[in-house]
Amino acid sequence: MIKKQLFREDLYFRINIVPIELNPLRNKKDDIPILVHSFLQSFCNENNIPVKCISERALKALMEYNWPGNIRELKNIVERLIILSGQNIDYDDIPIDILKVSKQSKFMELTLKEYKEEKEREYIIHLLKIYDGNISKVSNILNIERTYLHRKIKDHKIEKYNHYK
Repeated sequence: MIKKQLFREDLYFRINIVPIELNPLRNKKDDIPILVHSFLQSFCNENNIPVKCISERALKALMEYNWPGNIRELKNIVERLIILSGQNIDYDDIPIDILKVSKQSKFMELTLKEYKEEKEREYIIHLLKIYDGNISKVSNILNIERTYLHRKIKDHKIEKYNHYK
């Protein structure tokens, strides 16, 4: 960074007392579950709330992300999940920007049908969140019968839609 003149040399020497080389989190993905559970425990204890659980699917999504902000970014996301989720943290609670990045490689391996189904699932979840789980409103927006929407929710294994009410 100094050679590219992106960082002042005098500041570098001022703060470079004891250099510590750490691998970025993207190279230590196996550490993510340990860190997530540690952050969950810590934040919940600090705020006197019951310790929340995280689903395997949500944890897998976090492990697929590259974490450009390293551990600090992961810690902030865990705190956000604790604040914004219910008792259990599920895949649907993961911020969409993290899911988009982690899904880019996943979507490259999907058939067109699988891709359409995944996008349909995401859209239904999105609408359920916006309309607080109101099936009638969501079915009207999608221009489908309520019973058909219920079938789609079941087919896509969208279990938390009652949580949005």
